Amino acid sequence: MINIVNMRFMKVVLGLILLAVMAGGTASAASFNLCTGQAVMTMPDGAPVTVWGFGEDPTQSGACNATVPGPVLRIPSDDVAVPNLTINLRNTLSEPVSLHILGQQLTNNTGPVWDDGATGSRTAGNVTARVRSFSHEAPAGGSATYEWNSFKPGTYMLQSGTNPAKQVQMGISAAVLKDAAPNVAYTDNPATSVVEPDVAYNQELILVFQEIDPAIHAAVAAGTYGPGGAITSSVYRKPRYFLINGMGHPAAGLDPVNGAAPVNVGESLLIRFINAGAETHVPQILQDYLTLVAEDGNIMKYRKTAYSFELNSAKTVDALYAPQT
Repeated sequence: MINIVNMRFMKVVLGLILLAVMAGGTASAASFNLCTGQAVMTMPDGAPVTVWGFGEDPTQSGACNATVPGPVLRIPSDDVAVPNLTINLRNTLSEPVSLHILGQQLTNNTGPVWDDGATGSRTAGNVTARVRSFSHEAPAGGSATYEWNSFKPGTYMLQSGTNPAKQVQMGISAAVLKDAAPNVAYTDNPATSVVEPDVAYNQELILVFQEIDPAIHAAVAAGTYGPGGAITSSVYRKPRYFLINGMGHPAAGLDPVNGAAPVNVGESLLIRFINAGAETHVPQILQDYLTLVAEDGNIMKYRKTAYSFELNSAKTVDALYAPQT
């Protein structure tokens, strides 16, 4: 029986090495009411930082209780209704927001949205127009509905599709999960010639990586971010805080990362790694190995045993951990 005490995610900024545990609050239906809103998070050194994020929105009214990361959205494995996933989004922010799930096709997309506010085709004569969002938007103080008819099993990230360099940096992201069957993350892909064994598991751990540059967050909160502002672009970001599931050392419960539930010999722990930040992270279990089984929601043709691996920005990786002693 093993608690994963030594899982280390190396990122050094001002001497900080940050660890975290499972995200809280998992939603449990194929239709969700979400809101986007502003909140204040306390960093490991006690500094308050303004963030944007998703929140559960059961009444679709009132204040938005936004969190970073947002609530985990889980689609039942036996859900065959169409659409497979519906998200009703209420936007309480002062600028438009849209939704995008990397690796999934949005069914009711009426975008793109251009920087002059036009939707669909570019405004005639506006040869300098740039795409602001590839999907339709929920305007400031408004709402929009997003539907996915053919949602593939896997581990994915929901994020804002409007100015993601700003809005995802601010925290607008969440995990979206769908198993192929109960306690089976993936099954064989019949479209390939290689037979991939089912990815079955006994326990699950979700780890969402994010970074925070407090200067950018302060500029966004003050309205001085963007062209002509105090900070013109996230190109100039210098992250100071590196978080997993919104927490960093020395938050309570960070060691072991699998909390109170041990992993017994003969069991498999499925670890869903999601990088909602812009930096590359290198997760590892000290003195042990992971078996990489899927990336970006796609089962691997050949599993890979690894001591560590690169988790690039916006990427998801599924790995099995099965202690032998």
